[in-house]
Amino acid sequence: MRIFLYICALSMTLSCQKDKDVHWSDANIDNNISKSFGILQMDKEELPFLSNQINVKRTSNLLEYAEKALDDNGINCEYSYSQYECKAQLHNSEFVTIDIGQHSYFGGRGYNVEYCKNAFRVEPYSYSDISAGTEEKSVLKIIHQELLLDKLQYVVGDSLFGKINFQIIETKDSEKNQYCLKGYFRTVVISANM
Repeated sequence: MRIFLYICALSMTLSCQKDKDVHWSDANIDNNISKSFGILQMDKEELPFLSNQINVKRTSNLLEYAEKALDDNGINCEYSYSQYECKAQLHNSEFVTIDIGQHSYFGGRGYNVEYCKNAFRVEPYSYSDISAGTEEKSVLKIIHQELLLDKLQYVVGDSLFGKINFQIIETKDSEKNQYCLKGYFRTVVISANM
């Protein structure tokens, strides 16, 4: 699965062109986001599963919506707290992939935020050590997506601070799934070639 994501990101990197069928939106820039309450709050919380090992700063402070109902009349959501890890990879001078996810030895799930030339798109992903065979290509319906970053462009070693808010409906294998997330994240940008 990681190889597939890398190949997809690499193909976008080479051209950094925004396909018409992919849902790209404009990102906003706020140079002071690193001083916002949501970012500063992360310094006050310890990661519960690492508290006995080393002092690790939290990389996200995000709320995930829990799906209550998904029908023709609309979506009714309630919030639940989820612990996500955030990583960012620089593919070239203009293309950054931000991975906001939960990972283990057995699988994981999360969201890839692709950022290029002040535009972005969000795509949910999941993987497991158990293969389900071939899967139908998913269709995404973007209800809304907003991204706020601290810089227009990044280089390897930069700190990346952001705020995200999105709501997406994915139709896959004749099933509808709703993905909603909002909150703050931070990480250090690394090279995609590592």
